[in-house]
Amino acid sequence: MTIPIALLFGLVQGLTEFLPVSSSGHLAILSMLTLDNTDLFFTVLLHVATFLAVCVAFYKDIWALLRELILFIPDTIRKRPPRDPAYRHMLGMMILSLLPLVLVVFFKDRIEALFTTPWLIGLSLCVTAVLLLFADRYGNGTKTVGTMTVRDAVIIGLVQMIAVIPGISRSGATLTAALFCGMTREDAVKYSFVLSLPTILAAAVLEFAGAAASGIDSALLLPYAAGFVVAAVTGYFAIGLVKLISKNGKLKIFSFYCAALAAGLFLSYLF
Repeated sequence: MTIPIALLFGLVQGLTEFLPVSSSGHLAILSMLTLDNTDLFFTVLLHVATFLAVCVAFYKDIWALLRELILFIPDTIRKRPPRDPAYRHMLGMMILSLLPLVLVVFFKDRIEALFTTPWLIGLSLCVTAVLLLFADRYGNGTKTVGTMTVRDAVIIGLVQMIAVIPGISRSGATLTAALFCGMTREDAVKYSFVLSLPTILAAAVLEFAGAAASGIDSALLLPYAAGFVVAAVTGYFAIGLVKLISKNGKLKIFSFYCAALAAGLFLSYLF
């Protein structure tokens, strides 16, 4: 892997992990175009980079959630009320939303096989395009992370589970589900991105075992570092862009993009 290729993969990962256009779909397409399949260690690094981007962008919320997690048992034993009820509630809802992903582990190999199927990626991008059109339509809710219900958390979790299919955007799907459940735009974005942290971390851990077994090529340390930095920086700015566009009700921009990309994939598959 050359430095330009590493920079390209880092850029695509950083942008598409958070822009609602499917990072898995874009990386699969990029691998097909460049004929360069990234090694497992580099994939883990890119996941860690986007993990850090979310941590920086939502550090206040993450700290509040960690504090409530640490204080949960002492507060329960001493029968004290939570310091921040809204974040304690959000913590419980996140756990519910993450439970459906456990099922994905059993189908990991089959899901990875889908990354080499252009027509399926194109079809999934069409699904993402439709979801994003609905996101703008159902974007006038009043629920917050402190008032969302168990039903809301389960719906978002099930949608996130389906979004492991390449071409279906995880951020786009969970954001749409949160808006559909009646959450405010600001809290829908917050919940979607903070929910991505354990998801990204779990993906990195699952891939790390394979990366450790295959070894690390020391000659690629510079490309690794370059891709990591680009993915982290672009990921951070992509989060800010999604916040802005979602607030202004312009998610349909990404819908048109996904539809155009899907059309291009279908044409390339046919001809």
